[in-house]
Amino acid sequence: MTQSATSIRKSIPNILTISRLAMGLAFFWTPAEWRVALLVVALLTEYLDGALARRWNATTRWGRLMDPVADKIFVLGVALTCVLDGLISWGALALVVARDLIVLVGAVWLLILRDWRRLRSLQPRWSGKWATGGQFTLLITLVAIPDWTTFVLPVAVALSLLAAIDYAIVFLVDLFG
Repeated sequence: MTQSATSIRKSIPNILTISRLAMGLAFFWTPAEWRVALLVVALLTEYLDGALARRWNATTRWGRLMDPVADKIFVLGVALTCVLDGLISWGALALVVARDLIVLVGAVWLLILRDWRRLRSLQPRWSGKWATGGQFTLLITLVAIPDWTTFVLPVAVALSLLAAIDYAIVFLVDLFG
């Protein structure tokens, strides 16, 4: 493989991450009939960006930082659209994004402390991956089959709260350890 082909291949995971970020920002303006397809595409980019980066040995510091940011922007864009469309309440939304709020508070705290080493070393956790899966499942349910929300919402909330507790413990142990 030529050097330019290798370079292009190594940039594909980051392009997928950026596309998910753009989809999150554009979701509100996406016609309702296209939203399910956009969710499916975003879910595929969520899986493929990391899988391809690992397979092709193309992981980057930028990708490790931007992947969770793109996830959060996408989830927030879809969730806010669902709140504004009356598909979920603000209270339920707060519970579903509890993990994200804890991570945001922890990251802001590390920024305030200017602890760049710990900020760069933040790693995704399995609890967070499960919470993201619960969020995506809930969002697909809200957009595609709203009648199932009653069953999916408690699972997404439980996964988010468990991840929030897990991340809070990590931050507290790291800060006061």
